[in-house]
Amino acid sequence: MACPLDLFTAQGFDMQIGTNVIGHFFLTQCLLPALSAVKAQTGSKARVVTTSSSSQYMVNRFHYEHARDGPARSKSSSLDIYNDSKFVCHWHTCDQHCY
Repeated sequence: MACPLDLFTAQGFDMQIGTNVIGHFFLTQCLLPALSAVKAQTGSKARVVTTSSSSQYMVNRFHYEHARDGPARSKSSSLDIYNDSKFVCHWHTCDQHCY
């Protein structure tokens, strides 16, 4: 939780965003064909269960400027970025609920 601000993914994203947002999104996208196959074979819906934290309620929008290094990011804290990551993780879960 709340990685140091100087940690980035190989693609240049904040490590917290990479772990909590991009990683979850990519894993879910990779699982969609298998989940769709289960539904086609059994008629039952398959699901992905995600967890988050109450930190998602600390923000009301995703601050894109926190995802990569820059002047706005330097004014934020690692907890700000953690809260952003949990907010987007929750948003992604709600978005996937439509499928």
